Amino acid sequence: MTTIGFSTMVSYPTKVHIINTVFELKIYRAVLFIL
Repeated sequence: MTTIGFSTMVSYPTKVHIINTVFELKIYRAVLFIL
């Protein structure tokens, strides 16, 4: 496996995790705002 392929494989789940975290925080803030 190439270095680029490996770094992509490692960084992709991290990006997804960051996006999911931001998304959850937005939902959490929206719920608090509604309450």
